Amino acid sequence: MSTTDKIEPHLVFTIDLNKGLSEDAAHYLTLISKNGIVRKTPLERLWQIRRSLSTESLIGAILHDDVLGRIRTLIARDTGINLDTADIKAALEQDILKIE
Repeated sequence: MSTTDKIEPHLVFTIDLNKGLSEDAAHYLTLISKNGIVRKTPLERLWQIRRSLSTESLIGAILHDDVLGRIRTLIARDTGINLDTADIKAALEQDILKIE
């Protein structure tokens, strides 16, 4: 959960106990146990990983100027066509990421 102006929940992990307790599920349960909360670091690391791999984070990375420039270079090398990074960004947003 984030606590800035309001509490905003974010799913970090789920556990399905109907299928038994897997090693991963047991690990996640220890993160939210009393000892896990006191240690905080492993739970914080898991949260940071999940946040880093969120849709928003990945889209931001894909649409970063450095990545767009590299895509432009690869397309130019493979096709001989020099495209503007704004055109590449628009194509990614519309055709690949389906952002409207």
